[in-house]
Formats: sequence, structure tokens, C-alpha cells
Amino acid sequence: MYTFRALSPLRRMSFTNIRLWKKKGDVYFYPFPKGVPHVSKAETLIYLEEQRKRPNLLPFAVIDSASGEFAGMMACLNAIKIVPNFRGTYVFRHACYLMLSYALNLKMEGGLGLVRVGWRTPPGNVQSQKAAAKMEFTREGVMRCHEVSGNIPNDTLYTDAVVVLDGSGRKTEDGMVFLMTMFDWLAEGKKGALRQKL
Repeated sequence: MYTFRALSPLRRMSFTNIRLWKKKGDVYFYPFPKGVPHVSKAETLIYLEEQRKRPNLLPFAVIDSASGEFAGMMACLNAIKIVPNFRGTYVFRHACYLMLSYALNLKMEGGLGLVRVGWRTPPGNVQSQKAAAKMEFTREGVMRCHEVSGNIPNDTLYTDAVVVLDGSGRKTEDGMVFLMTMFDWLAEGKKGALRQKL
């Protein structure tokens, strides 16, 4: 049985000495809203530091329990980012399980006691939708005009983004929404089902 290591708050020391490598043609992250891939270690570290400083996030470092290495980041209000050398391993499933446990477990069990956790992804991001389904999230549907930003360039990888009709140049995109509720997690047994998959 896997011994869990807790997610830890994302601190600068979490990722300053990380060993980042990638396969040829791979990228570190596709950050929203620009959708321009981070292809160098330096810009990846800058991105992580910017995320760490954001006041509206609760970012965590994902640490591989076997090696102690930084494997990625996830935030309660943002995204999941796994560095290339840990993609396709157990790290994603285990990190999601830990985050869901932290968010949905009862307060008396050390959790936040939230009633629901959402997963939002652009409709064109099929990989993210498959990941949500793998983690037992329920597909709720499309939230129209979910994301609005003035920073989405014309050559973005996010092809679902469209120009807002007010002449401001801002763009919007729909969001495919998945949910996990406290009832799914605790009463309907998804917590135990996911743990068995680890």
C-alpha cells in the first residue's frame, strides 16, 4: 500500500532546486490565459513564483514520495500542473486524492468540510475532461462565457476563445464543468473507490 505524503503549501523552496526535464517537443505548462507553452526551466520557475504569490489561490506543491522531488503544483482555485518527468505516473492520481480529501473531508477529520469541488476546463481540452472523469467527477455541462480575459492573444492554443462584442478586445470562452460533492465523496463512496485505484 502506498504511504501518502501530505501536499505542502507551495513555497519558493518547494521548486527552486527542482530537476525539470522533458521529452523533445514536450512543454512544462500551458498557462491560461495566454496559452503559450513554457518551454524553458526559467520561465517555468517564474510562472510557479507568480502562482505562489497570487492572493486568490491556495497553491500546493506536489512532492513525489519516493524521490522527494517536486512533481508539480495544484491549487484549490486554479489548476493542476504536473512536470513532464512525472506525467503518466501515479503522481496525478495521488495528488488529486489528497486535494479532494483535504477539501471534502469533514473538519473533524482535518478537512475543510467543503460541500463541493469543481473542475473547469475549456471544451476543447479533452485530456483534462478524461482526467476529471478518471477522478470520479460528474460532468455537469457547459458554463457559457465562463472565462473572460483581455490577455488572450490571437494565436492562442485555446481555440474556443471568442471576441466579446463590446469592442474592448477581450475574449471569452466556455467552460466544461465537472463536480464532486461532499455527498459523492463521503456518502456515495467515491473516496473509497478512488483510494482503491491508488
